Parts: sequence; C-alpha cells; structure tokens
Amino acid sequence: MLKRFLLAIITVLLVGSLTTPIVIADNLDNRIGIGLGNPYFCIKYGLSSKLSIEGRGAFGSGIFAGGARVYYNFNPEYRAVIFVGGEGDYVSFDVDDVEGFGLVAYGFVGGEYFITKRFTFNLDIGPAYIFVKENQFDFDEHGLEWIFNLGVNYYFK
Repeated sequence: MLKRFLLAIITVLLVGSLTTPIVIADNLDNRIGIGLGNPYFCIKYGLSSKLSIEGRGAFGSGIFAGGARVYYNFNPEYRAVIFVGGEGDYVSFDVDDVEGFGLVAYGFVGGEYFITKRFTFNLDIGPAYIFVKENQFDFDEHGLEWIFNLGVNYYFK
C-alpha cells in the first residue's frame, strides 16, 4: 500500500514538472525559506536557480541530529521542481542509559511542489549510510538504511 502511495506521488510530481510552467514561483536564486517536516526543521537558501543549500536539525526524547544538505534542481522554472542531493549529519543520543554519537551520509532524489509563490510541499527518498557509536560499552553499529522525508517550506522572498 505504501509503495503504491509513493509511486502515485512521484508520478504526479514528475508529470506536473514536465507540463506545468511555474507562474506563481519565479527564480529560486537568493530565496530564503524555513521548513518543517517529519521529523525535522530547516533553513534553506538558494545559491542559484539550480543550486540550494539547507541547514537541518531534528530532535526527540534524548536524540539530536544536525547537518547540512545541498540540492541540485533540474527544473527550477516549473511549479514541481525535481532535485537530487546529498546530506551529512551528526547525531547524538542519550536514551535509557545508552549514550553515544554517530554520523549519517545520505543521497536522495525528490521534488518540491509550489502550492503558492511562498509555500511548498516537498518529499525525498534515498539510501543513507549510518554509523553510531555507544560510549559506555564501546559498541558501534553501521549500515545502509532507506530514509523518506516529507515536509513543507515557507519562502520569505
């Protein structure tokens, strides 16, 4: 069921990006935005119409993750912008007497749909290499996981 839902969303974004010229959102160059998602908050800045950077953070009960992203936008002139990118994060945790830190390297593909000139809906998916180390027992774990992000952005300019 989830696979069909994701396939439907990606299909709508791809078809929309190829057929709908952007009339309510112009150039992504020099635009600053803030975003909220599951489970993150971010600040995004357009270096050019094709290249954007983002600072991102997430926290929960005893867990913090913070890092940066870079986006390459294939079609910034359209309402549905398709992108690829990479993310690097530092993770720290202290949960149920387990304390440690970790690193995440994440490559993704996704899209951002401009609902209005300033408000967007975005999603991305990709593989992430995750390494975590527990401090007390000197235990570490690493591996590849799939990550799916869903969120909204508000652009000030």
